[in-house]
Amino acid sequence: MKRVVLVVFTIIMVVVGVRFFNKKEMKILHFSHYIDTTAQRLTQIEKCGSCHKEVYENWKKGPHSNSYLTLKKHNKYIDSSENFPEGYNKYIEGKMESVCMACHTGKNLYETNFRDIDHNALANHLNKDSMPEVFEQATSRNIHDTEQLTSGVDCITCHVEKDQVVTNADSKSPNSLGLIKSNFFSGNMNCFSCHHHQVTTMNELVEKKVIPSEINCVSCHQEYNNKGKGTHYFYWRNDHISKKRPEHLVIFNCVKIKVENKKVLKFDWTNTLMPHGYSECGDAKAVIVAVYNNGKQKVILEQTINRKDFFDARPEMPPHFHVGKNGNNFEYKVPILKSIDLDDFSSINHFIILGYVKPQYWSDEKEFTEVYKKDVSLTDL
Repeated sequence: MKRVVLVVFTIIMVVVGVRFFNKKEMKILHFSHYIDTTAQRLTQIEKCGSCHKEVYENWKKGPHSNSYLTLKKHNKYIDSSENFPEGYNKYIEGKMESVCMACHTGKNLYETNFRDIDHNALANHLNKDSMPEVFEQATSRNIHDTEQLTSGVDCITCHVEKDQVVTNADSKSPNSLGLIKSNFFSGNMNCFSCHHHQVTTMNELVEKKVIPSEINCVSCHQEYNNKGKGTHYFYWRNDHISKKRPEHLVIFNCVKIKVENKKVLKFDWTNTLMPHGYSECGDAKAVIVAVYNNGKQKVILEQTINRKDFFDARPEMPPHFHVGKNGNNFEYKVPILKSIDLDDFSSINHFIILGYVKPQYWSDEKEFTEVYKKDVSLTDL
């Protein structure tokens, strides 16, 4: 009998001990949503992905995980291409560490630009006098440690403060996990360190009450699942083949055409979708094609949008990038208007609106890729 009691007691103690140990271990791991600051960066990112599998897979398909690889492609491309003028490589080499690498391989923001930030404060209450470092450009990781650069902009860049995870202020996760629920993280300033032009121009529109203050970068650019939860996939100009860009991000939807008196085609490309400045790394083109009754086609208008203001204001940039000739920086609700005479309207069957984008501003003109097509019948004009 004593032996039975002893065995039962031993089993109970083992079970209790195991459960206690697991709880203790869980507390260590989850009380601070533990980040192993001693681990290699890629090892830690994979640890994040072991629990956040969907987030991890979507991040790998998006622009942030590919940011360093894109930069490497850029360097290889300009070294081998004849389309770049003499001096461009030297210019880029001078900018690589201070500008390019800073955003493409950013350090942990909450230990650099956002160090000592008040997570209870609203980001729009900050100014350059109170927190000047918040308004500075991101800082690059060690550019000579290429193994640690391959993850580009990763979980650690945007989500980690010391050994804790920073997340949205309205996160439903229990406080027992030790997450830092941040008002600052929930605002547009979290994107500012790299997307200066976009956030600045959007904030200006908010101040002028042109757009509501509730609009933010993530609400427009992140993919959301059927439950309304963000997937951590962010739409960009090189969207993954498995992702369909939502209509509110298709800038070619803003292209409108009409014909007046059967003689003049009126072209109107007014940016009503993108409440911020266009990216300096972007290059897009709308093309209007007339399709004739005999089946032949003719391009009657082309309009490019890019950051001509960015490049034209920099005399140190090679002439190849002074793109003001047919460019437009696509300001919010500022129309791009053109008129084209139609001498042969009676022979036209319908029109086609085509949209093209280049992978990057530095890509060859031949790399414009068709991403949009819309037939416009004469009855729709």
